[in-house]
Amino acid sequence: AHRREFHHVCGAAAGDRARAIGCLVADGAGLAIEVADGRLRLLEVQAAGGRRMTAAEFRRGRPDLVGSRLDAPSLG
Repeated sequence: AHRREFHHVCGAAAGDRARAIGCLVADGAGLAIEVADGRLRLLEVQAAGGRRMTAAEFRRGRPDLVGSRLDAPSLG
């Protein structure tokens, strides 16, 4: 069975977009999400069942996330 993990973004800031919408990209030592109007720089995140941490701390523990794409959850 596929286990779905939910992560919470606890803080973010705007920036310029360079890749496809929904892609997680390296942003300095941290992470950002490419969005239609630019880049959403993640400041703090919280993994499911985990503690709140900076995006840089999160990226160090999950370097495989860079380049992955987030899918919007179904709203219907």
